[in-house]
Amino acid sequence: MIIGIVLARVPGYSETFLWTLIRSIGQNHDKVVLFVDKGSDQKIPPGVPVYACFESVFGIQCLGWLVVIFRFISSFKMSTKYITRNITKGNMTLRKSLKSYFISNHILGRQIDCLHFGFATLAVGREDLGIVMGVKTIVSLRGYDVDRYPLTKKIYPYTRLWSTVNRVHAVSQYLLKKAESTGLNAASKGTVIYPAVEIEPLKHRTPSAYLVEDCDRLEILTVGRLHWVKGGLDLIKALSIFKRGHPNFLLHWIGEGDAREELSSYILFYGLKDNVILHGRLSHSETLLMMRRSHIYIQYSIFEGFCNAVLEAQGAGLLCIVSDAGGLPENIIDNITGFIVPALRPDLLASKILYVLGLSRRQLDQIIFFAHKRVKENFNQKDYPSKIYTLYK
Repeated sequence: MIIGIVLARVPGYSETFLWTLIRSIGQNHDKVVLFVDKGSDQKIPPGVPVYACFESVFGIQCLGWLVVIFRFISSFKMSTKYITRNITKGNMTLRKSLKSYFISNHILGRQIDCLHFGFATLAVGREDLGIVMGVKTIVSLRGYDVDRYPLTKKIYPYTRLWSTVNRVHAVSQYLLKKAESTGLNAASKGTVIYPAVEIEPLKHRTPSAYLVEDCDRLEILTVGRLHWVKGGLDLIKALSIFKRGHPNFLLHWIGEGDAREELSSYILFYGLKDNVILHGRLSHSETLLMMRRSHIYIQYSIFEGFCNAVLEAQGAGLLCIVSDAGGLPENIIDNITGFIVPALRPDLLASKILYVLGLSRRQLDQIIFFAHKRVKENFNQKDYPSKIYTLYK
């Protein structure tokens, strides 16, 4: 079986969900083809071909346009059918239909068995692509797809997609229920497959001794883009409250984004210059190493589909505190494998950190044990290929 995955670009170093998906398909002895909007120097697994919507040839854009024209001619019947169907069934103008063809020209005519959109947003305007190609269409639903993208549109963008797609893969029950509330027939088309992590590299250990006895410094970790949806300002406010009674701590923030300057200003404003380090991008191995050096992991997002990093933190033996946003309550069992705090309440987050520090070693070890056990049994990457295979049957 040949599965074509549609993405905006070749996945970056931190997009563990997409890399796990690609590797899992290969482990099922199926072939993966990547269709991206733009070419990239990003490394990809051997044997995975990548086709870009448009690329200059030898640095000459005109040659890139010749490639697009050649693709149109070589798949003329299918291409014209797609353009026509967009107008007659999708109620598109000719201009929008031609635009839809352009962003799909590298896909039409390819020999694949399934067309899998890595984000629902990428299928908007291309709802009929799989129908015209005569292949099954699958969409992966992510946090951005349902929480943020619809807010940018006057009309809900997925109404037609729900009627044309064959399967919708959600990474949490929260996302699937939200799609169902907007018209998706979740019973027949929806399925939840949670993300998975590699257990072996996590090197589980118990940091409780550092929390119940005096230590040189409390190490706190968070991973995520520097963006308002990650709740950075509320985390900074919470730590400023926490600092009044516990000044000796250090927050390590791994990730990069547009809000770096803004967050840096808030860090200075709240007197946390010596308590917060913005590390920027780190490799996955460097992130896991940082986890092994930390005591508490915090994910205080305002919107979150599920979050792989929280799984990895639990697997690595960190005590995890998360917000109740999106799919995070499915990631943590409150007071059993970690702690859940209402989003947008930095005062409650500060109180929860203090509460965790006051727990006995026995209580902490029990939480860490159950968290690691749950991740190993329910979110283990070795079981992921068989779960993913159900999407394509």
